Amino acid sequence: MHPLSVSQPVGARAASCLPILALSALLIIGAALNLSLGVRARPGYTYYGYVPREIWDLRPLRMAGHDVAEWSIDSETVRSYAHLVAVGNVDGTRVAVYTLPGKEPIREFTLDKLEKVTVALPNGTFFKVVSDNPVTVVLMGGASMEAGEAFTNTFFTSTDGGYIGKEFIFMALEGKAYPYAYELGPPCRVYALEDSAVTIWDENGSKVSELNVLANQASELSLKALAPYRLVSTGNVMLQYFFMGSDIRVKAAGTFYYPAVQGGFLGKTFYGSGGRMEWGFINPQFVLTASRESKATFLDVDYKRKGLEATVPLASNLTVQPKASHLILESDNPVVFMLAGFNGLAYTGLKGGQTAYVYVPTAEPLRGEAYLFASQETTVTVDDVSTRLKADEALPLYSGLHKVSSSENAVIQVVNWPAPSELHYSYIGRVPDFVRLADFAACIPSVESMSISHEEVKLKPLLGGELPWTYIGAAIVLAAIVIAALTLRRRRRQ
Repeated sequence: MHPLSVSQPVGARAASCLPILALSALLIIGAALNLSLGVRARPGYTYYGYVPREIWDLRPLRMAGHDVAEWSIDSETVRSYAHLVAVGNVDGTRVAVYTLPGKEPIREFTLDKLEKVTVALPNGTFFKVVSDNPVTVVLMGGASMEAGEAFTNTFFTSTDGGYIGKEFIFMALEGKAYPYAYELGPPCRVYALEDSAVTIWDENGSKVSELNVLANQASELSLKALAPYRLVSTGNVMLQYFFMGSDIRVKAAGTFYYPAVQGGFLGKTFYGSGGRMEWGFINPQFVLTASRESKATFLDVDYKRKGLEATVPLASNLTVQPKASHLILESDNPVVFMLAGFNGLAYTGLKGGQTAYVYVPTAEPLRGEAYLFASQETTVTVDDVSTRLKADEALPLYSGLHKVSSSENAVIQVVNWPAPSELHYSYIGRVPDFVRLADFAACIPSVESMSISHEEVKLKPLLGGELPWTYIGAAIVLAAIVIAALTLRRRRRQ
């Protein structure tokens, strides 16, 4: 006998195996029940981001009449951290926050519906959020944003995780009014894809607003800054926060990508806010990119008329100025649509297998930054150069137009601010070397949401396409009369 072996009677060995056999039987039965009942583990949802390294505002240092002759950094606005805010869409949602690339856990918590948790992250941090239900995740920072005095541009995701839905849990990303703040109207915009009765509730369950929005219309409102809200609609809608200022600092809040009605960010139909501004030193730059030549038409929602028509060249980008407060973009081929304003923090993404031309409006490689994230091992091809990206890795993207494809779902974050230039933003002042992001906020889409499709949503045409029911009814009556007359004539002949 081996010196380390222990001899047992056969009966004793069999008895000792009984618990293992019983456990195995239970596992087999449980697996069978799961299969028979169609039980599946809930999928996970993954959100990625990067905190800008430098966050501060500027202040005028020297004036020349009404113009700024010299700028300086406002020391009171310098921040060494940003805020990651998670708001629960479903009771009992488990959430975990990690830093990357080491996947060090920062915090784990459980969220109920409309419950808000804020996590501070140091500048320069790459992070990952994992949840067992879709959550509303916002990356925000800056002194004015913290105080509820800043504005931003972003679309919010619905409780299902996509950008179209009938229920949204969101945070009011708006601030106190200052000059030009409401030049283009209140910042919270509801876009109806179907006739919708919309109700908005606060975190205490009190009704704060009721809206009736017809298909292809928009409704604007203002809410309490940084408070969480719940929007419930009888029809499918989209929810956007929009602001466009005229300051050279981040309050211009420029960069963001429009989600496509079809799902993700590559599509043929887009709803959202536009800009009519023709004043100031900063004008909006709306950019279209396409893999093949595409004919794009902008529709003015407010005036129900056709606006700008443009052709996006093959494998290229086109900058346009559709002067409409609320617009619908229709294209005969899939495009990516964005506002490439003065600066900002924004997200876009690709569904696995998609190829798109993505315009990254970072000012310089060492200034504005952009990163592509994937939650699975992925082959990413940028300008015909393929890279095998591990799960949770970040692939840098430099400024300019890029042909991007990914074998798996991926999201792209852009942090954009301007390079110094000789462009006059006043008659004397120029963009200083040290301009950075002062305030920012963006709703982060999950990697999994890039697969969400909204093909089932049936859109009504904004212009024509529908015959009035009175004419249809009259035509039916006329047809009935003709048929009756023909029938009567046949009978007489017989």
